[in-house]
Amino acid sequence: FAGTVAACLGGRGTLGRIGGEEFGIVLPNHSEDAAFAVAEEIGRTVRDTPIGRFDRPIRLTVSIGLAEAEPGDTISDIMIRADMALYDAKADGRDRCTIAGRFQPEASARALAAAAAQMRAVETRNLEPQLLRGTA
Repeated sequence: FAGTVAACLGGRGTLGRIGGEEFGIVLPNHSEDAAFAVAEEIGRTVRDTPIGRFDRPIRLTVSIGLAEAEPGDTISDIMIRADMALYDAKADGRDRCTIAGRFQPEASARALAAAAAQMRAVETRNLEPQLLRGTA
């Protein structure tokens, strides 16, 4: 996946893994519309590039949340908006790109519910007793 996306970017931006199955791309000097076009191109390229063995190709899809940096934004501000747009893209059917601030009301409600469920799951895991190696 990362190789396919990096090749698609062709030097227009920088790709990095955030964690798990989440990646971030920084596209300097791109308007929101230009960044959306790049995101759409990435989506098509990922769909059209099967991975795996030749006898069992696996087709991937990608959901993308896009956020434009605003004056005074921190990296966290941008990532939060991009993450909410990603939840919106997933809630709206996956395999699509959603721009932060252009949410569909029904999809946004589902996205917020999914984000809240994930935060509750993290809190629950943090409250569970943790076993340490070498302790009984």
